[in-house]
Amino acid sequence: MDRVARRQSKSEAAISDEMMAFQHEFVGRGPDRIRTWIVEDLVIVRSFGVLTPAEKQLAETSEGRRLIKAMRQQVLEAGRSVLESVVQKHTRAEVISVHSDISTKSGEWLDVFVLDRSVK
Repeated sequence: MDRVARRQSKSEAAISDEMMAFQHEFVGRGPDRIRTWIVEDLVIVRSFGVLTPAEKQLAETSEGRRLIKAMRQQVLEAGRSVLESVVQKHTRAEVISVHSDISTKSGEWLDVFVLDRSVK
């Protein structure tokens, strides 16, 4: 089945831009690209190419992968209030919870924000 990519809404694009800036500030580099979708009461942010050269080397061992995930979880926690405010500003909904993970295999970082109501 062919998938047709839909264009990001202005809110989705604005969230992507601010998430890119967040990663530049907190990690020291941003992803190669970023994509955001608002689906009912979820905001899904998928960042591509987030691993630094050092993290790519670390990802070759199980201990390295554990360290990358732990460090990125700390980054999320340190910037959680900033990230939540970005999402709230562009959706006009409260963030109930945030779920995040990084793939050390694909180099993707996925954030899912659960909102208090559907915004689309």
